[in-house]
Amino acid sequence: MLEGAQLKNANLGNIFSEATKPANFKNANLSNANFHGADLPKAELSGTVLCNANLKGANLEGAYFESANLTGVKLSAQTRLNNAFLNEATLSGVDFSGLDLSKSTANFSGAVFAGANLRKANFSGLDLSRVNFRGADLTGADFSGANLSGAYFVGANLSEVNFSNTDLSGAILSKTNLREAKNLSQVK
Repeated sequence: MLEGAQLKNANLGNIFSEATKPANFKNANLSNANFHGADLPKAELSGTVLCNANLKGANLEGAYFESANLTGVKLSAQTRLNNAFLNEATLSGVDFSGLDLSKSTANFSGAVFAGANLRKANFSGLDLSRVNFRGADLTGADFSGANLSGAYFVGANLSEVNFSNTDLSGAILSKTNLREAKNLSQVK
């Protein structure tokens, strides 16, 4: 158990075994840590600081990131976030460009994506209620069938975004770029 540990700059990529699962890093400081390729299903990372950590290729299926600070983390198409709980997590400055999260059941409710690169990310069908997308680049993102109720998009780039069957009730869209946004007539 590593709850509350200070592991800043640690290389933790391949140190986990069946005996250490699920890993518990609750409230730990893991800034700049290297979890490249780590196998951390159902890891407890609530309240953890993971600023600029490398999560490329990590298996984080079912991991708990509630209220975690993931500002600037590095992800890749191989990072697995299925069934992850990212509610109220801070994901500012994270590069999600091109990631397909549509088959994921990750919970992003209340997360903060302020200033994040979400170009062409696929969020179709996800619960993104109360998410803060302030200043994020969402060019070409797919929100079809997503719940964006109460989302905050002030200053976001929403050009070419697909809003087919999206719930935008209570969302704030002031000062956004909606150039060539798709299926706005199908918004709930």
